[in-house]
Amino acid sequence: IPSILIVMLCWLPFWIYLKFVFARIRLGLLTVLTMTNKTSEVASTLPKVSCVKAIDIWMTTCLAFVSSAFIEYAIANVLLNREERILKPEVPKCREVLFKPETQPAVLVV
Repeated sequence: IPSILIVMLCWLPFWIYLKFVFARIRLGLLTVLTMTNKTSEVASTLPKVSCVKAIDIWMTTCLAFVSSAFIEYAIANVLLNREERILKPEVPKCREVLFKPETQPAVLVV
């Protein structure tokens, strides 16, 4: 049951506005670290055997779902930033003095 709740929690950031980066990253990172901790906890409590156990497959699948949600947000964030850069005009990042001799003597861009 805890792994199901963690997987459900990892999909919660999809309801958060895309530009709230820190909230989405915190929830995504929290779920990834929690699933990693649960996976290692389960592996340490069970006896060592040479074959793959069903709980290993279950925990790996849950970790894959949690990680894919985190990766999906990273991709969405990159695409959003790319779209904003295309739509927004380029602004100089450092202080520059632009001279326009015909209209204005000098313009300071910050």
